Amino acid sequence: FYNCENLKEINIPTEIEYIGDYAFRGCQSLENEIVIPEGVSEIGRYAFSDCYLLSAIHLPSNLEYISEGLLNDCKNLRKIILSKGIVSIGPFAFSGCAVSEIFIPDSVKSISKNAFEKMLNLKKINIPDSVIKIGDFAFYGCTYLTSVVIPDSVTEIGESSFYNCVNLKS
Repeated sequence: FYNCENLKEINIPTEIEYIGDYAFRGCQSLENEIVIPEGVSEIGRYAFSDCYLLSAIHLPSNLEYISEGLLNDCKNLRKIILSKGIVSIGPFAFSGCAVSEIFIPDSVKSISKNAFEKMLNLKKINIPDSVIKIGDFAFYGCTYLTSVVIPDSVTEIGESSFYNCVNLKS
């Protein structure tokens, strides 16, 4: 379905276990909300990137890894439901999304480089005690981010992780 610019809606069957790399990338008319079935245990790189009208996505509980660029540049994406069970958030996973607040489940151990970069509406983020690593440029350019609490569990904060977060006060 890569670059199916007129595709407006998808219904992923419950029997699906894997969604491949770039599966729905560039489906610019894909709108509303997508619920990924619980049977899906892996979603490939950039699978839903550049879906400009997508407003919400629910990720399944048996998904352990948020792949690289999964929702990159989904400019209208306002709601991301991350289920408990996710262990790692990949590079550029949510880069450029319009979400203002995101809840990271306490199963997450690492946040990769550029994972939340340029989320221009992001104002609030919780980093749970389970996180031990925040990658390079993880929150780069989140200009409306005002507050972040980094728990004692974090042992590594990458280069420029909060670079250009001009409204960050604490």
